[in-house]
Amino acid sequence: MNSSDKPESPKFPRYSRRQIIRAGALGAAGLAAATAVPSLPPLPRSAGARITPRAQGMRNVLLIVNSGEQSWDKLPAHLATPARELLLGRSVEFSDFFAASPTSSPALAALLTGQHGPASGVTDAADRGLIATPLAPNSTTLASVMRDGGWHTAFFGDWPLSSWYRPKSRNDLLHDHGFGWCELTSDGGNAGLADLLTTRAATRWLATRAPTLSQPWLAVVRLHATAAVTEETLRDDALRSDSLDPSALATKSGATAVDAHKVTRRIARSGVGGARINDELSARLANRYDAAIESSDQRLGELLEAVAASGARSSTIVVYTSDCGTLLGQHGQIGQGPFIYDEAIRVPLFIDCPGAPGAVASEQLMSAVDVMPTILSLAHLPPYARIVSPGYSMARSVYAPASKGPRQRSQGGALVTHSALSTISQQFAAASDPTDGSKLGTIAAAIETARKQQRGLLRGVVTKRQKAARYFAPSDHHTPADLSELRRRNDLEAYNRHRDPAEERNIADARIPDAELLAELNGRINTLVAEEIGGDNGDYLPGPRFLWRS
Repeated sequence: MNSSDKPESPKFPRYSRRQIIRAGALGAAGLAAATAVPSLPPLPRSAGARITPRAQGMRNVLLIVNSGEQSWDKLPAHLATPARELLLGRSVEFSDFFAASPTSSPALAALLTGQHGPASGVTDAADRGLIATPLAPNSTTLASVMRDGGWHTAFFGDWPLSSWYRPKSRNDLLHDHGFGWCELTSDGGNAGLADLLTTRAATRWLATRAPTLSQPWLAVVRLHATAAVTEETLRDDALRSDSLDPSALATKSGATAVDAHKVTRRIARSGVGGARINDELSARLANRYDAAIESSDQRLGELLEAVAASGARSSTIVVYTSDCGTLLGQHGQIGQGPFIYDEAIRVPLFIDCPGAPGAVASEQLMSAVDVMPTILSLAHLPPYARIVSPGYSMARSVYAPASKGPRQRSQGGALVTHSALSTISQQFAAASDPTDGSKLGTIAAAIETARKQQRGLLRGVVTKRQKAARYFAPSDHHTPADLSELRRRNDLEAYNRHRDPAEERNIADARIPDAELLAELNGRINTLVAEEIGGDNGDYLPGPRFLWRS
């Protein structure tokens, strides 16, 4: 991103992509000492072993999750993002980082548990009536592991992974998920205001409570105004009226003929009174998204300043990322859903770690399930990394960005899953609406979806050169053994990331598809599902098992 045209900020220095690349090149020789991974503490014998944090020099962790943000290199050059640039100037940026899911709740759960949705049990939002899939109490999370290791743990912001059925005190709400302290903020229809309140709570905690602790701390801050852009735009009276002329501008066409995309588009259109998703709507969404990005940048700056003011800058790992992206009219789609487009799953990841080089980029392929093992390793809790997650620690790539990283990830690819029933049909979307969904409607929609074999769930893979996904019905979980079965039981989507970066040509839908490539990508998906999920037979879906079992 070229930020040379942006106005100067009195608080933060400016970095352009060109400056960062030049700094990395000129400083390569001087980074030899910094690229060596420091020795880590000896491994305890079990994940339940407690450690004396201060004795082993363990670090604080500030994890900031700005929900719904696309990859940072997609930001328009005119946006004022001084806090991001400040953080980038002292961080390693993982430019090929992918969400585990294209929808927020399972994607956030993957960051916090190191597990994909079918393994964590979170495949849909926790407020979706009978098809809700909240995070199970006492699940192993980043917070619970660090709390057991001696850290104080805190959460601030919106928590979409639980439904509250019994009253609890404020600071006890997330105790079952590993957080000893929490201050939750619901948007109340204004996500920007909610993010402001979230940041105030977090900065107050960093200024008053954190400095008094005799132990290191983990603070997770979730902002969600960017993710709320679509919903808030569709709520706008002007967009819900008939003022949008469907023929005024050319409708953006989808890149593929995958049925799941057509269903998602119909669901989205129902939110704008049936109006087509055209350039006018896309422009409104983009403007609102840009405003949300600049607002979130102010929140990020406040958090960074609070860490510095507390005196913990040199002992704190700062991780900035997003759970998943959101579409703003690209590919004829808006919001989130069953997509493997870059706008939906390629998201920012900055890691500012004391002792590691800054202002450099790593091109290593990385999955969201790798974040938890990476943080545990950087915080000097490496023994937990492989015990609680199928992901890989990327700590070596933080200290040595030019390294190849874990061979298994670079060779196998990153797994992406989508198992949200709320996006599988218009009937399901209506029945699962938390504001007016009904029990009978949900059951009827589930039965209809199973009977009609709507192919709305996906298993996908992203490699350095390609990406692919297979879409299947919720009652037809299977492992395609060959190309014939793959085509018979799935809708297919695949893109060449180098030749078609805009993802406009579905090579799986070509007149003469590359059978050898599709077979190879299918094999990668099969391997990743087996390694990172295990049994994938639909047992994780809500409701009676007979509806979903293969």
